[in-house]
Amino acid sequence: DASGAGAGWGCVEAEDVRFEAYDATFETYGLQADGRTSWYAGKRATLGSLEFEDLVFGVTDDVRGRDAAPFVGLVKYTNRERGIRPSFLQQTDIASFALDFERETLTLSRDSLVDESEIGVLRTVDLRSIGAPVYHYATPCDELWINGERFETSKPIYVVFDSGTTGMLVDRQLYEDSDFHLGTYQTHMKFTDTNGETKYCGSSLRTCKLSEDCLFVVTPIDVPWPGCGDDFHIVFAGLSVLRNQGALVVDAERGLVRLGRLVA
Repeated sequence: DASGAGAGWGCVEAEDVRFEAYDATFETYGLQADGRTSWYAGKRATLGSLEFEDLVFGVTDDVRGRDAAPFVGLVKYTNRERGIRPSFLQQTDIASFALDFERETLTLSRDSLVDESEIGVLRTVDLRSIGAPVYHYATPCDELWINGERFETSKPIYVVFDSGTTGMLVDRQLYEDSDFHLGTYQTHMKFTDTNGETKYCGSSLRTCKLSEDCLFVVTPIDVPWPGCGDDFHIVFAGLSVLRNQGALVVDAERGLVRLGRLVA
């Protein structure tokens, strides 16, 4: 397991960088468009007690410098057929990871960290078949509630658990067709876990006031996947939702996510 990176922001030493592996790109994450990203081949990289060899990694102009920090991609599978660059986890034998928001730790593991018999374990779906560039940690939503009212729709709603998003991002059609466009003070989502039990998660202005690091805001986003908004809806549930759960644990290889506090 690993719960931290090396000194400063460097997981890779300068002498371990060999050459530029791919042409540079301009990456977009949700609403955030980053600067020019260069893709280098490295001999080795270290995270905590874990060491990996022969990795390709991206260095963005926006994360260069003394006070910057790197992006560590926690997606395991990308859509390589569409030219998507390899993610960090995709190049490793890491099977599972845990984000503990209460202890502010990241744990990487070569073994599964998810027990399917536990409460709050959800099965993920691969949205690459409907246009997603990567295998998001997404699951179907049974019900979506906005300001105390259930949003009625015949279209499936997929919720992506995204630690790289601060509040919530929703596809523009969902935003305009629902009460989201009127202003949101509370929303929650209902799921069915692997045991057939109901699991809720969500956020509100009230719960966010309890944490100085929480920002609850719902923002529309143009999702460039065929049929999004017409055939299905997408919600990116970010830190304002995940922090309320205490932790997010993912088994990328078995397609499982667990929401809920970790027992020390």
